[in-house]
Amino acid sequence: MKTHITRLIEHMIWADNIHWGMFNSDEKYLQDKQLFEKLFHIHFVQFAFLKIVTKTPLERKRPTDFTPESLHELATSTGKKLLDFVKNLEATDLEERFIIPWFRDALDGFPLSDCLNQVAMHSHYHRAQNATRFRELGGTPQMTDFIWWAFQSKKDQQA
Repeated sequence: MKTHITRLIEHMIWADNIHWGMFNSDEKYLQDKQLFEKLFHIHFVQFAFLKIVTKTPLERKRPTDFTPESLHELATSTGKKLLDFVKNLEATDLEERFIIPWFRDALDGFPLSDCLNQVAMHSHYHRAQNATRFRELGGTPQMTDFIWWAFQSKKDQQA
């Protein structure tokens, strides 16, 4: 399970970087409110889960608290910290339960493995929405599928 979650987080970081490259290709993309707010949502949820699973206080932020540059910094640092966190886990750590504040009815919380899986899946879901918006704004989204990343990683290892 740890290997699987590590790979999901590695893919998430890679795919997020692809999207940031796309959005930085023309200032119109990051000036688009819909795209920027979804980008904020992706990275703030990643950040929030990092705070929850590391048992660190979380303060609420809004999209207006960030510039594109500061949001990109948050995305980069959060991805790195999540990956470092996952790589330092023991298999038994994945069973520890965490309360997610926005799921008040889940009184016994969720295992760490589910929390980390959610980070990657949630990001993937909203990244697809941003790819659609990018296309609506005239861009051509790059491939960020997990299997494409796995293929590219394997190809890079063979080179």
